[in-house]
Amino acid sequence: MTPARLPLPLLALMGILSTMWGGLLSPAGASQDPVDAVELRVRAMPVWHEPDDRLDIEVEVINRSTDPVRNFRLVVGVEDRVTSRTALHESFTEPSDFQPSSFPQDIHGSLAPNQSRTVRIGARAEELDLLEESSDSGVYPLTITAQDRSTFELLGRLSVPLIFYPQKPEQTLKLALVAPLNEVATIDEGGEFVTAAQSGRPPLEAALAPEGWLTGMMEALGAARDSGLNVAVAPTPRLLEEVKALADGYQEAEGVSGNGSGTQAAARTLLSSLRVLLGRRGIQRVLVPYSWPDLPALTHAYGNLGGEQINLQIAVGRAALARTLGRSFSRSWVLAPAGRLDAATAETLSLGGTRHLIASQDSFTDGSFDPESSGCPEPSASFTCPVSVATGAARMTGYLSDPDLQERLAEIAAPGHERLDLQRFFAETSQIREEAPGLSDRVVQTTLPSLWHPRPAVAQLLLTTLAQAPWLETVTLEEGLSLAENRRTKALVKRAERSVDEPAGSYWAEVRSAQELTKQFASLSPPPGLLQRLQKAVLVAQSSSWWVKAGAQELSGESYIGGTTADIQNELAKIGFIGKDEIILISREAPIELVLSNETNYRVKLTIDLLSDRLVFERRRFTERVAPGTHSIEIDAVSESSGAFPLVARIFTPEGYSIADKRLTVRSTELNVIAVGITVGALLFLIVFYTVRALRPKREGEPAAAANS
Repeated sequence: MTPARLPLPLLALMGILSTMWGGLLSPAGASQDPVDAVELRVRAMPVWHEPDDRLDIEVEVINRSTDPVRNFRLVVGVEDRVTSRTALHESFTEPSDFQPSSFPQDIHGSLAPNQSRTVRIGARAEELDLLEESSDSGVYPLTITAQDRSTFELLGRLSVPLIFYPQKPEQTLKLALVAPLNEVATIDEGGEFVTAAQSGRPPLEAALAPEGWLTGMMEALGAARDSGLNVAVAPTPRLLEEVKALADGYQEAEGVSGNGSGTQAAARTLLSSLRVLLGRRGIQRVLVPYSWPDLPALTHAYGNLGGEQINLQIAVGRAALARTLGRSFSRSWVLAPAGRLDAATAETLSLGGTRHLIASQDSFTDGSFDPESSGCPEPSASFTCPVSVATGAARMTGYLSDPDLQERLAEIAAPGHERLDLQRFFAETSQIREEAPGLSDRVVQTTLPSLWHPRPAVAQLLLTTLAQAPWLETVTLEEGLSLAENRRTKALVKRAERSVDEPAGSYWAEVRSAQELTKQFASLSPPPGLLQRLQKAVLVAQSSSWWVKAGAQELSGESYIGGTTADIQNELAKIGFIGKDEIILISREAPIELVLSNETNYRVKLTIDLLSDRLVFERRRFTERVAPGTHSIEIDAVSESSGAFPLVARIFTPEGYSIADKRLTVRSTELNVIAVGITVGALLFLIVFYTVRALRPKREGEPAAAANS
């Protein structure tokens, strides 16, 4: 039934009474205040309205009191068009106490405590005199008030931005949207999928289901592109590697198999669909570092080696994208996670060949926003111009992401009033356009939250509306740069502030330690697959996604660090010396025999070092490739003395990391040359002496033998 339009004086009186009663129940400026007896929620509505459209707003009415609510009505009122973004933001949280144009809609029946009912407001927009008589496009705050029909007592209130376009605008606002595809890792450092506690299946299986967020986002991107959406798509390489693992089939530790399953088919379909999408006109590919790391954090955590880490993340990411999608991603555009950049990080990117950036407002110095350059192209307007940044290597161009649009998108991603938050986002874009409706080259940039996993219907509504909204025209990042006539020079901060979610310095120390151990392990020349898995596990530990979202079960950045370290130590523990602890030398020059055991299943490159202060070795330190099994190694040695003395045999990686050592006792039984000479000389003397004495003749008069005396 179409509600009757009430005379303005009566409506004014109702508004005043509503305000008086509302002051008794809740603060005058509060929207959806917890003490309201009735909570109102938008469930559905058109994103924008034209004069002949019905309002068609579905509102859920929830009784939050402890008593039944009877005999109430909804009063729908509209205020004058907002003329600034500040006024728009105020309307979100502080709706006016009085609307000059309104009408009531009675609600029959009653609501028990905690009971809810969905009410459709189907009146035409022209039922609101203000809209019927207006020819101005823009945002009109619409307030829906629940009130008692008898006393006009305010029971609850909701403010909704109504976007009204009597005619299609001649000039549109250009919107450069970036859509990341990101998720925390779900394959552990050992290469196995970690299952979700509730389902016992890998979390990506739910994302790839028909109603999963990843499937829904891909379908929404494809459908919106069919409707004219131009967008930059930025898939995280690590996520696609894990989808590829599902597509190839897997067997995880508990025996859960993905071979031949619907998930395997869904993973293959997603990779194929993404490959096709990235080849379509109007879709720009944007490169993301391998595991979605915070780039300034890497710069500062690694000091002079921070640039090396950033380049490693980018190189590994590009290779993973090429392998999983068969598509090349230029390094010309690199999406810094969360838009966080500083001068040192931009310098690294620029030296590596990156020419364009997308940065948050916090990445720029305060001086970049003086009154004359705070708005663009006019100081009084929002900043909608591309930026230019000077680095030591080259000048970079790109975008300053609109902070209010980013805030609106963050509200959509957070649990709460999903449809209302979407409407506020669209209203924000409309208000930016209405600041300077006659300009055609205004380009504003925004990026979807990286870990936003919307329901398919929400993703469809957002992206399709952006493609069809009469006040908007979506462009790729490249197109936006070419369309805009103005580029404002701005300066990046010297050092980005530490993110509030960033882990402590001790965490980064553990990451660096695990990475150094991985580097040492690499010098053994282990199988490429094993080495790459461990190297990538350290890169995953660098991801900033762990800072804001917990992984499946016990998976975390710390688990990748600890697991990688433990896996390498377990491999190194398979290498060592075995056998007896004593070596006997029976000659001055003799080979020393050592028995080395390699219990890995691959050849390793080892450096062996021998240390003794009484042995001279032909090879004291040498490097050998050792096959699996037990091997005898002989080293020629020269003993410098006899007796027992120690020998220490040590095994290192070629890079110098100690793997194992063994202390042996060497016993040399070789007679000393001088001692032998003296002994032999003394013996010869005695032999000669007694021989001469025995043969000498006896003299006359010599006394008889002592025996005869």
